[in-house]
Amino acid sequence: MVNKQLLNWIKNLKTKGYSNAQITKHLTQQGYQLNVAKEALKSLTRPKPFSLTGYLKSISSLTLILFITSFLFLAHSFNFLILGLISLTLLGISLSILDHLYKKNKEKFGVIIISLAFAVLFLFTNQILLPLLFFIIILIKSFVYFKKSDKGYNLTTIFLSLFISLVFAATLSFLALLLISYGIIPLFQTINELYLNLILSPLIIVFFSSFLIISIKLLQRCGCFNHNAYFRHKHFPFKILNIFSSDNLDVKKSIIKTSSLLIFFVLFLAISVSVFLSIDFVDSTYGKTESLINSNKESIESPFYRYEKIVQQKGFKITQNSVVFNGTYYGFIVPTELGTIFYNCDVNLNNCESKAYESSLKLDQQVPLDNSFGTLLGESIGTEVLFILPKETIEKVISHNFFEFEDSELRETKIALEINEDWTRINKELLNEKTNLPITLIDKVDSFNSGKVFDSVVERILFTTKLGITKGDLHTSKDILIKEFNFTKKNLENGDIFYDGTEDIDGHLQKIRDNVNLLYPKTLNLPKEKIKDYPYNSLLGYNLEPESLYEKAQFRITKRLRIFKAIEELGDGLSTNKDDFEINTIKREFQEIDIEESKISKVLRLKLLETRLKKILKIDQD
Repeated sequence: MVNKQLLNWIKNLKTKGYSNAQITKHLTQQGYQLNVAKEALKSLTRPKPFSLTGYLKSISSLTLILFITSFLFLAHSFNFLILGLISLTLLGISLSILDHLYKKNKEKFGVIIISLAFAVLFLFTNQILLPLLFFIIILIKSFVYFKKSDKGYNLTTIFLSLFISLVFAATLSFLALLLISYGIIPLFQTINELYLNLILSPLIIVFFSSFLIISIKLLQRCGCFNHNAYFRHKHFPFKILNIFSSDNLDVKKSIIKTSSLLIFFVLFLAISVSVFLSIDFVDSTYGKTESLINSNKESIESPFYRYEKIVQQKGFKITQNSVVFNGTYYGFIVPTELGTIFYNCDVNLNNCESKAYESSLKLDQQVPLDNSFGTLLGESIGTEVLFILPKETIEKVISHNFFEFEDSELRETKIALEINEDWTRINKELLNEKTNLPITLIDKVDSFNSGKVFDSVVERILFTTKLGITKGDLHTSKDILIKEFNFTKKNLENGDIFYDGTEDIDGHLQKIRDNVNLLYPKTLNLPKEKIKDYPYNSLLGYNLEPESLYEKAQFRITKRLRIFKAIEELGDGLSTNKDDFEINTIKREFQEIDIEESKISKVLRLKLLETRLKKILKIDQD
């Protein structure tokens, strides 16, 4: 029979975290026989069989009620209430079966029963990856603790204590999240990511600190706490963490030291991650916006559309898409039946030099390409030719008239001259547009945290969008003018009746003016479409309407972010850009309908305005 006083003394040492080897050595030094020491340790090392009733008594009824309440609260907060009820039921059934198995001396099936039950649950549920991850971590932590405590405590008891602690810690963290989202975040109009990370970092501290304290308390209540097994590590690199636990096995000091380390680590992580992400975001975003601007500039610097017109006017049919090269040939593939190469041409593809194509040689071995930007392949009467397109200065490219290849009378009308000026102006605006990239690390972080990068992105995208709308409108206006001009010229030359039934240009002009005066007020009185609550949904690719309590809390935080505000501004800007452009254009053009100009120019001006009004009112065009 082992001395009861000796057993109590050994229990106290084991609770503090002394290993069996340390206790045996100490006992033999105190004069106890080795066999007595081993027998005393053996009687205490053998873990008690798991008893569900005994465990529930040890943690108290209040703890059990709080656990069930917290579990269901979390499940409800994430819209998994039914799943939470199923999980609790499954847990209760598993523990009951497990309790029965222990009574039958089949304790090896302990945690395996619970693990299998929850594995089946997780297998058929694809929306609880994070709970599954925490479940696995707690399971591993239980086995590690069980082994480090010399298998002196019941594994199921350890697992349940840690699992309950996890639920309590998650609940406290979620309550802290609600406090931040409903109490602190509304105090800010907008907030940058760095400050948000600092504000949210206490959530991690609350989670791990509360888990640390609650799990220790539960393990102590069950008689399963071992200081060394909980705080101390034997192997590298975890052994380094031993400096943050008390050397004299003082639990309070170990909790304080561990919490201090956690606070420092979380704050360091929050700041470093914010800095890294801000640098990466700034580099990526500015790079993309600069690329967007440059691609639009390249469309001006490589005016294929102009040369295609010239080649077609020379009687050639464009048979292959244009190829761009920057002074160097990159293996342009040409058909074997290619006949002639035209090179060293002027800007109108006149005064060219020519030579027969040699299929055995590369293009850059046959003709100089240094002063060229690309090629066009054309065909005429079964013969294919290749034009080497000359480079032009930006100023020269912009100076080409927008109506360069149209009738000279049309080109000289006042309305055509105005459209040409608009075309030149918008190209100059594009070429003058610059993206001021932050260079230093401090500038990049400041650009991100101050919101400059978001403002720049919104400004660049809206600029290029407006640019595209304007260019598209100018091309459409050009087509309308060409069509109306051709009709009008034909009718004037042949003395035909106009398509609207009028007999001369004065009647035709008055007819269009009457239509404009009729349609213009209707257009201005059109009701504006109601702006949706979330006009930026389509930009983000998913619906931002929050459903669960967690999503609502997350959304209250997210919508205060500077990046979110930028996306909102961008969405609003994109949704109104085109409508505002159309309305402002017709207002401007209506104010100019009485401007002094030739009759044919007036016809073109009014026809253009009439066409715009009919489009907005969704009236079929003549």
